Amino acid sequence: MLGSPEVLSLIIETAQDYAFVLVDSARTIIGWNAGAERLLGWTENEITGEDAGVFFTPEDREDGVVDREFEKAQSTGRADDHRWHIRKDKTRFYASGWLYKVEGESFSGFVKVFRDLTEMRIAEERLRRRDERFRVLSENLQEFIYISGADGILTYINPQWTDYTGLTLSDTQKDSGVSVMHPDDSHNVMAAWQKAFRSGEPFEVQFRCRNKQGEYRWFLSRAFPVFNSEGTVEQWVGSSTDIEEQKRTQAEIESLNVRLNRAMQETHHRVKNNLQVISSLIEIQAGKDPTSLSSPAKQRIGQHIQSLAAIHDLLTQRSKNNEDATHVSIQIVLAHLLPLLQSTNPHRLFRTDIEEMILPVSRAAALSLLISECVSNAVKHGTGAIEVSLHSKEDGSKAVLEVCDDGDGFPPDFDPMSAANTGLSLIDNTARWDLRGEIAYMNRPEGGARVIVTFPILE
Repeated sequence: MLGSPEVLSLIIETAQDYAFVLVDSARTIIGWNAGAERLLGWTENEITGEDAGVFFTPEDREDGVVDREFEKAQSTGRADDHRWHIRKDKTRFYASGWLYKVEGESFSGFVKVFRDLTEMRIAEERLRRRDERFRVLSENLQEFIYISGADGILTYINPQWTDYTGLTLSDTQKDSGVSVMHPDDSHNVMAAWQKAFRSGEPFEVQFRCRNKQGEYRWFLSRAFPVFNSEGTVEQWVGSSTDIEEQKRTQAEIESLNVRLNRAMQETHHRVKNNLQVISSLIEIQAGKDPTSLSSPAKQRIGQHIQSLAAIHDLLTQRSKNNEDATHVSIQIVLAHLLPLLQSTNPHRLFRTDIEEMILPVSRAAALSLLISECVSNAVKHGTGAIEVSLHSKEDGSKAVLEVCDDGDGFPPDFDPMSAANTGLSLIDNTARWDLRGEIAYMNRPEGGARVIVTFPILE
C-alpha cells in the first residue's frame, strides 16, 4: 500500500519542508509539490514548462553547474546539490538535496528533492568566519593562545607556543607542557590548574618557561571557562603573556627602594651625628667664653663642617651609584678628606700611609671625623710635618690609626678626661663610642705627640 501512487502522492504533497520537482528528459519542469511552491514562490501552473535551471543562480547557470548536475544524474543515477538557489522574487536561499534519475513504464526523467538550509548555512558561515578570525588573531599575537576541552586536555595551541618551546600540540598534550616549565614553578602551575578545573573559576598563574635555546622567561598565564546553555563548562580558553621585562623592572624597583630606604636611614644618621658634633663643639667653645667665639674656634668649627660635608657628600653619592652601599673603601674616603685638610692648612706638610681596607659606612664616617680632629690638634700644637697612618693588625680583625706631630707632646701627668680641650674630648668620644675602640696618648722619642686608636674593622 505504501508504494501505491496515491500514497506516494500524498506523502509528497504533505512534505512541506521538502521541495519535490519533477523534470522530464528534456529538462523541463512538469510538476512540483506544495513544499516547492512554498520555498520557491512559483505556483505549479506558473512553473510548469520552465527549464529546470530557472531556480539556479545566474552565475551557476553561466558556469555550467546545471548541465553538469543533470549529466551526472543521467550517468550515475544521482547528483548531489548543495548550493545557493534563487526564488521567484530574486532572493537567495541555500538548498541541500539531490537530483535522481527516474525510469518507469509511464515516465522517464528526473526528480529533484531539496530543502532550505539557509539558516544552518548562515550559522555555519558565521562559525567559519569566527573561527577564521580567531585563527588569524591567535596566529598574529605574541601571546601563547591555548584551548582545552571540559576534561582539561589541550585541543589547540597557536604556532607561537611551538616556535618558542619546540613542542607541538601532541607533545604538549602528553604532560600539559610541564617539561618546559621551571622545576620550581611546575607544581604551583598544575595545582592552580587543577583547582580552577574543579571549581570552574578563572585560572591565573605566573611561571618560568624554557625556550628552545634552554633559556627561561617569566610568563603570566590566564584561562577562562566557556559555559554551554546548561551552565556547565564546555571548554577553557587561555593565553600566556611574556612578562620577563616586567619582572626585571619590578626587581630593579624593589632593589632601588631598598637602596633608597637604606640611604635615607644612613643619611639621617650621618646628618644627625654631624649636627650633634657641631653642636658639641659650639657648646664647649662657648663654655670658655659665653659672650663670643674666638677666631681659632670659629676656624676649627668651620674646618669640621667642611670635613663633615665632604664625607657626607662622598657617602651619599656612593649610595646612589653602588647597589651595596653598606661598606666603603677607606682609601676612597680619605682621598677626599686629606686633600681638604691639606688645603685648609697649606703651610703644613702631610705624610700619609693608608692601607686599603673596607669599613662599614658608619665606621668610615666616624674614622674620618676622628682624623680631621686629630689633624686639627696637630696643626695647633706643632709646626712641622703631620703624619697619618692606618694599618690592620696581623689577624685582620682590628685597625690601628696613628696621628703624630712635632709639637711639645703631652705633659707627664696628662689625663684626657680632665683636660679642658675641645678637640681631645671629641677625639676621645669618637674613638671610644663611635668606633668602639681604645685610644692611647703618648709622646714620640724624637719629640711630638702620638695618638693611637685601635678599633675593630667590623661592626
